[in-house]
Amino acid sequence: MSSNVPPHIRNLIDHTPIVYLDEHEQYFPCSIRDFLNYVTPFHHEKPIKDAEHLNLTLNNLDALNAFGDQGRDIFLTSRDDPSKYPSWLHGCRPSKEGASACVVPIVLVDKIVQDDAKNDVRVTDMFSFYFYNFNAGPRLPSDPSRFFGDHVGDLEYTMIRFEADKPKMVYLSRHASGTLYDYDSLEKQGIRPVVFAGRGTHALYGIEGNHQYIMPDDEKTEILDYTSRGIFWDPSHNLVIYSFDMETGDFRAIHPADAPTSWLKFNGFWGDQEYGREDPRQGTVCKQSRWGDGPDFISRKNLGRIDVSQHDITESLANFSEPCEHPSNCLRAEKPFVLVKQPWGT
Repeated sequence: MSSNVPPHIRNLIDHTPIVYLDEHEQYFPCSIRDFLNYVTPFHHEKPIKDAEHLNLTLNNLDALNAFGDQGRDIFLTSRDDPSKYPSWLHGCRPSKEGASACVVPIVLVDKIVQDDAKNDVRVTDMFSFYFYNFNAGPRLPSDPSRFFGDHVGDLEYTMIRFEADKPKMVYLSRHASGTLYDYDSLEKQGIRPVVFAGRGTHALYGIEGNHQYIMPDDEKTEILDYTSRGIFWDPSHNLVIYSFDMETGDFRAIHPADAPTSWLKFNGFWGDQEYGREDPRQGTVCKQSRWGDGPDFISRKNLGRIDVSQHDITESLANFSEPCEHPSNCLRAEKPFVLVKQPWGT
């Protein structure tokens, strides 16, 4: 890392989480830059002709915000048929040392929040984003040929909240929501928290093992997210660091100082739009679509949130639950399964 990076930022980066991918993972992290080689921008399920000359890169991707609803309904759509599972969807497996060609963007956001006594407290939120070319949705344990939630492009993230440069709280994203933790409750390697990514879905958990969900279909189908201490991924090998200004909405590159910022401002989706019911690839399993939308991206992850949670905290606590290593430090009680009360998402 450049010597120009201030010491207090180095201290934050020293807490970058370590990720374990499942031992049977097939869809690995990927390069955001390379992803653009396989996609074409679509609007209303058709290529945008006026964008053909743009030769899209990370340096000009926000040019797509000129189309549709300020880019919010633009989809970076695979040129290949994803249902044929082309090889590029598999990304790049990390080395034995945990290194990957996948760049992990980190976004630092300074803000003022209020503590329980309504006093102003200065905090820094550190978002680490993990991108994959493909999300392989859950396969039913009773019939693996039945699945839902596949989509091109996948984005999960961790957020660590620091007070006075000390880590206090952690948010792990998964599917349409996420989980809150006290920093001390998570397993560590040194001072770095350890998280576990679900097989195919890449949903993030604070403990390894199988995580059970009860779906909202008539049969109350049980499905599993599988995690294990399988494939070691150390994102600190390949980071790019930005800051985000809540007042202006601007991103600034910190390391390297010339890192592109245009792509961070793109308002659309990194993947295909959910296929229509008339599409032979589409179908419904457990009241969920077999093929869904690709993820919206960093600019739409509520970087300026006051709460640590992406959504309202009570909603997050109501919809998801899992054991934690030190229950007294956790923000929620242990339950044997998760009841899905909202649409399954990215």
